[in-house]
Amino acid sequence: MSIQKNYDNSVRGLPYKPRKIVKQDVDSFKARHTWVNPPSLDNVEMIWVCVDTMDEFFSVGVFALDTNDSISVIHAEEVQWLFLDEVQREAVDSERKQAGKPPAVTVEDLLKKQWLCNNEGVGIIPTFLVIDAGGHRADEVKYFAKQHSNVVMWRGGSMQADLWKTSENFSRLVIGNEKHFRELLIYHLYSQTDREQNYFFISPSVTEDIIAQITCVKPDPSSKWGDQPKNWRAPNDKDDHFFDVCKMAYFAKAFAIASFKRVRWRFGQALSIRRRWEKQAAKQAEVHQKEAREHNWFTI
Repeated sequence: MSIQKNYDNSVRGLPYKPRKIVKQDVDSFKARHTWVNPPSLDNVEMIWVCVDTMDEFFSVGVFALDTNDSISVIHAEEVQWLFLDEVQREAVDSERKQAGKPPAVTVEDLLKKQWLCNNEGVGIIPTFLVIDAGGHRADEVKYFAKQHSNVVMWRGGSMQADLWKTSENFSRLVIGNEKHFRELLIYHLYSQTDREQNYFFISPSVTEDIIAQITCVKPDPSSKWGDQPKNWRAPNDKDDHFFDVCKMAYFAKAFAIASFKRVRWRFGQALSIRRRWEKQAAKQAEVHQKEAREHNWFTI
């Protein structure tokens, strides 16, 4: 709560007050989306991290894609630091120890951590991280991306057909189709009912404050077309940080399926992954057939 208080007082210039939590929305969301069978080493294809950047903190979600094509939020929290060098960490931890607080946690720590560990302490390290590059702490985020080959910078944009495109100015920056991934997330939050596949789950540990940030994005009554998911918005366009984190998670899934080699997936059994490689195999077969006809290798 102290991070939020700092944000309200020093950035927004407003007196601190707790976020408004609509209990009915939160309870309904928890009932629909809290997992019964948690993701595990036996069914997780890949783990990634998504980060929304604010001046005073980072909203961080750790996501797992399982073999049923479902995305699960396995961890979510607001983190004060993107990274700390040894000297900075020593100073910060010393100060926190004197205040009776646990050691500092950074976004970098969560990227390097093993998740879903078994009894032997063996888990899964996230494959990559997607972080918002739009406006807040841009230089720090850019430096962080340059230091880590598995960090992708994201900025929402408008485009007609493409889901994303790489920036012409910085190869580590991707411009994503904001409206498409917003609509995709809203579909999975409110319209998808099949919990057996392609569902959106959350850990029971996800707090009500974080859930409130996801559920605050709703139809806009002030707009003629406000009921369309691409036009949904949060009150005053604020307090929707974890909605944006989850939106980036669906970009991350599409980006990973299109970009990573098959061996990067732990099982390769999720339908979206199989479709990608079946499509690739069919395309390669078509090329081979064309080459055979052109070279008259066989009578076809």
